[in-house]
Amino acid sequence: MEKWLKGFLAKLKRTSTRTQKCRLISSVERMKFEEDVHACLWQYVRFGEDEGEIFNKNKISLEKIKLTDYQKVLLKSDDSLKDRFLSRSEIKQETGKWIFQDNHENRKISEGGEALVISNKFGDLEAVVRIHIFDSFLFTKDFWLNSLTWKIHFEKDYEKAVDEKINGKQNQFPKHENVIKNFANVELFHKKDSKKEDCLGWITIMEKADEDLRTILKEEKIGIDERKKIAEGIKNGYYYLLRIGIRHYDLKLENILMVGGIPKIIDFGLVTDETGRSGYHEMGYVRGGSKFRNTYALCKLTPAGKVTSKMVS
Repeated sequence: MEKWLKGFLAKLKRTSTRTQKCRLISSVERMKFEEDVHACLWQYVRFGEDEGEIFNKNKISLEKIKLTDYQKVLLKSDDSLKDRFLSRSEIKQETGKWIFQDNHENRKISEGGEALVISNKFGDLEAVVRIHIFDSFLFTKDFWLNSLTWKIHFEKDYEKAVDEKINGKQNQFPKHENVIKNFANVELFHKKDSKKEDCLGWITIMEKADEDLRTILKEEKIGIDERKKIAEGIKNGYYYLLRIGIRHYDLKLENILMVGGIPKIIDFGLVTDETGRSGYHEMGYVRGGSKFRNTYALCKLTPAGKVTSKMVS
C-alpha cells in the first residue's frame, strides 16, 4: 500500500486560486471547539504566537483556541497575518483545477473543486479512488509530496458501527449493505504536524458502482417493483446511519449508487456525527471538527453575518 500510495500521490497536481490568508482562515473550519455551536457563530479569528481567539459578528469573543502545528507553519510564512482580525468572509471561492497526468483523465469518474474520483484496479479488485482535499494548496506547486505525511487505515481494523448505547468503542465505522463500502482511507497531514491533528485531505479506496440512481430512473430502466425494492434499501441505509449517530443531509438521487442491483448511500460531505468516533473520520466517512458535530454548525453565513441553516431536521 505504501509503495502504491507514494507513486499515486506523486502524480496528483492541481492549481489553486486561494491565498495563504484563505488557507489560514479555512484551517479554523477544521477545528474542534469547546462548544460545537461556535463553528456556526464565529465570524472573525485573531492569531497570536501559540493561541488564537474566535469572535462572533460583533467581534465579541467566543473562545480562545490553541494553535495547531500546521497553523504555526502557515503563520511563520506570513507574519502579517498575526495579531489582526481576519474575517471568515475573506475566504475566496476556489476555482482551481486538477492537472491530469499519466492516464488519470481517462479513468476520471467525476471532478469537483475539492474532490476527484477515478477508477483504479488493485489486482483483481475494480475499485474507485476518491481524492478529497481540505487545504486548497494540497498537490499544488506550493505543497508538494515532500511536505506530506500520512496515516493509512484499513477496513479490517475496525468493527461494524452500532448504536453508541450498545457499544461506545471508537474503532467503529459504518458497515451496511446500503452504505458505500470504504476498503481503506489515507489521512494526509503536513510533515510538521507532529500530533497529526489537522487532516488536510483523504485518499479513499471504495467499492465501484455501476450507475447512479438518477441516471437509471431518467432512462426508465427499471419497473415499479424494482423501484420499491430500491426505496426500501435506501430507507434501511438511512436509518442505520441515524442509529449510529450520522445524519446525512444530502440524500439526492445522484448520491445513491447501484452496485449489483443494491442501492448504496454515498457522499458524506454534508453530514453530522453525534458520537465523535475516531473511526468515522479515519475511514473517510465524516470529517473531524466541530462543524461536523452539530446540525446547527453545518450552516451558511451570509456576507452580513446572518446565520441561516442549510439543512432540514
